[in-house]
Amino acid sequence: MSNIIDLSEAAVTKSGEGKYTFGRQLQTSAEWSELPNLPVTSRFVGATFDSHRFVVVEAGCFSEGNVLLYDNRLPFSWKSLPSSPMKECCDAVAVNGNLVLIGMGGSDANEVHILDLSTLTWSQLPSPRTFRDCCSIAFLGGYLYVFGGFQYTYHPGRGLGYGRSTTPISSVERLNMKTMQWEDVCPMSTKRGYCAVATLDDKIFVIGGSQHNWGVGLDLVEILDTKSLTWSSGPPTPIGAFACAAVSLGENVIITGGIRRFHENKSLGTTQVYNSSSKVWSVAKTNMITPRAWHAAGLLGKGQLIVAGGEKVCGASHKCYSPQFYDTVEEVILCSGWKTLGPLIMLRWLAQQNRANVDTEGVKSESDLAVRKLVSDKCPEDVFRMVCSFL
Repeated sequence: MSNIIDLSEAAVTKSGEGKYTFGRQLQTSAEWSELPNLPVTSRFVGATFDSHRFVVVEAGCFSEGNVLLYDNRLPFSWKSLPSSPMKECCDAVAVNGNLVLIGMGGSDANEVHILDLSTLTWSQLPSPRTFRDCCSIAFLGGYLYVFGGFQYTYHPGRGLGYGRSTTPISSVERLNMKTMQWEDVCPMSTKRGYCAVATLDDKIFVIGGSQHNWGVGLDLVEILDTKSLTWSSGPPTPIGAFACAAVSLGENVIITGGIRRFHENKSLGTTQVYNSSSKVWSVAKTNMITPRAWHAAGLLGKGQLIVAGGEKVCGASHKCYSPQFYDTVEEVILCSGWKTLGPLIMLRWLAQQNRANVDTEGVKSESDLAVRKLVSDKCPEDVFRMVCSFL
């Protein structure tokens, strides 16, 4: 049975100003299904390189630094890559075909390392100016951005669970990948760590997070415009969470899993989807087979969304907890509802070019063939071919 994640109330809705909003539907072709397990159980972070390659990296203080590659052009397996130089990785991202990690070095210092996937060699990059644990990174427009995180104050002799206090930060920095120079960016309005980040066009979405590493999940969404380096607020998520994972597909941002409250001793199995056109959040009707937090998520070609590894909080108290780590891997297939919306997108383009005067409400009853005939001699061939390929 198919599960449809409708990102707007209708494929085409009319705003209060009389303008039409063209939304795209995301749908899953099936329920979540299991894939072969990872070779280790752990927290993981992930990075998608193209429509075929997805890399996951062990994260957290229990990590051995394993780096694993999945290539969907081959029979499903996890290929081991050279281990991370850091054992406490915070986040990972693909940068110009290479893997970049940020994590904990010694004496409360960050380290940034890059793995050249062509030579399989690691090298170290400059560290951010501000130390931060549990931070998040994104790459866009030639810059590596780092968001938020936690800083610690240590209290010797106070015993397990009281040895340090946590302070969230709102600081944002970016590394110019050509000059290798860090520079400060306007901070977020909310101090937090364990955020999920995703890029969409020229913007970076910073979603959720927590103000303590044993805290409560936030529903806040802040959006950084990387052209103007200014922040704006987005609609809050339906479910506040931290330690979730985010990817983007078309005009949609998708977040999976996470934790709502640390002391609930459970993780989320939900998938939340944001449509940037309608500015509406939706929650999928089906959950992951294994609820999880601190996991890797990647989006490959043909809408293959993969989640891997992660953790469930168990036995949490005010002093300590017992983590349950996962090696399980799941996938779900996402695709846009182009069958109906492809013609609408073409007609919108034509209307913007003043080449067509079409009653948008009447389009829904038109067949694909009629719409193709209407626009085939007016739409540029590359645009026409691209849209028709989805019909």
